[in-house]
Amino acid sequence: NWFGAREEFRVLVLGKTGVGKSSLINALINANAAVGNLVATTTGVQCYENTLEDLNTEYTVAVTMWDAPGFFDVEGRTPAGVLRELSANVDDYHAIVYAQP
Repeated sequence: NWFGAREEFRVLVLGKTGVGKSSLINALINANAAVGNLVATTTGVQCYENTLEDLNTEYTVAVTMWDAPGFFDVEGRTPAGVLRELSANVDDYHAIVYAQP
């Protein structure tokens, strides 16, 4: 059972500005990530945590998701700049999700 095989799962969410990275995090782990109106609202790397439970097996896993600022956002951040910020704020992850519209 994949869900019961680990105690934690850490995911980095990347993508361009306005594609719904924060909305995706909210939907997946019921976090309170900033949700914008197609406006760049995540200005720095944000970390959201929750515990998910498989109701069929009662396994639980701690889920951490990092919401990264959008590539090419209104502040002129480049992908390289976002990656530098991530390397300073995200210590380890199991998966990367690249959000697209």
